[in-house]
Amino acid sequence: MIVAWTNGVGLVLNMIGVGIVFFFGFPQPPSAIGGLLLEVNNRLPDGRTLGQARKDLQETQKTYRRLSQVGFFFMFAGFVLQLGATIYGAHHG
Repeated sequence: MIVAWTNGVGLVLNMIGVGIVFFFGFPQPPSAIGGLLLEVNNRLPDGRTLGQARKDLQETQKTYRRLSQVGFFFMFAGFVLQLGATIYGAHHG
């Protein structure tokens, strides 16, 4: 009975992890806004300054990176639970 529960919990964790990674993606290398000739106080078409846009981008990247890491953790934990249930079931079946 414990094998079925452990396997089920592992599968649920895997699916949650896959869903999180699907929506937030894999961690990406940092990207920059603006070029060499733009200053921090230049206004963008949406009214923000370049400095504000960079700060917003960095916060968004940090959030996405953390959530993708959480997704990978769920997938790994689910895999470990499923593997443990399989090994335990094979030896105590």
